[in-house]
Amino acid sequence: MCTVSFLPLDNGDFILTSNRDERSNRPSEIPSIHEVGNQYVLFPRDPEAGGTWIATNPYLSACLLNGAYIAHERKGPYRKSRGLVLLDAFNYPDAQEFALSYDFKGIEPFTLILIEEEQITELRWDGHSLFNIPLPWHEPRLWASSTLYSPEVISRRLAWFEEWQLEHPSYTLDGIRQFHQFGGDQDPENGLQIHRKGDLMTTSITSVYRMRRRTSMIYEDLLKQVKSTIPY
Repeated sequence: MCTVSFLPLDNGDFILTSNRDERSNRPSEIPSIHEVGNQYVLFPRDPEAGGTWIATNPYLSACLLNGAYIAHERKGPYRKSRGLVLLDAFNYPDAQEFALSYDFKGIEPFTLILIEEEQITELRWDGHSLFNIPLPWHEPRLWASSTLYSPEVISRRLAWFEEWQLEHPSYTLDGIRQFHQFGGDQDPENGLQIHRKGDLMTTSITSVYRMRRRTSMIYEDLLKQVKSTIPY
């Protein structure tokens, strides 16, 4: 939920990867295909709220980060979990219809990345207004949660990502996953893999890998040291 990268590949393929920074005792389930409204969606379920931070099907992939542009003060109780809002997006014809029609009032601020057929939409909800931003497909991207990382730390992470791209001009699944686990400074507070006081840590790394029109999800639980690859 807290560090996300997007890499475009040839022919509309891509790699979307997310580090989940959470309490070590917050559970999660290995990804599986669930029925969501009138869609079937592959995602790792969060048993606490029933939602997720990353999900995919043949038409849409989505990834969530906490916070919009700046760190916010929590003013709950909120109407619905942000992880359930992500899943609601799968029941709209496309990202723009979701952005125009969905009621975001009463939802805690978030950033939501929606990937369709060679289209990327970044939605940022700050608790009052929705910012609907189309992004160019062929540009690699990195996002970090504004609730966990200061603007200075986010800028440092963007610099690490740019350096990684220079060193890895051909993008691979293994390459970007190694970056998410070992890249940047080995800083337990602000590195790509964190372990902060209070037991907030990077608990898993999940990738959506679209290759030759086939989609799979690679999920690695860093606490249990278990890695699974689940095809859609």
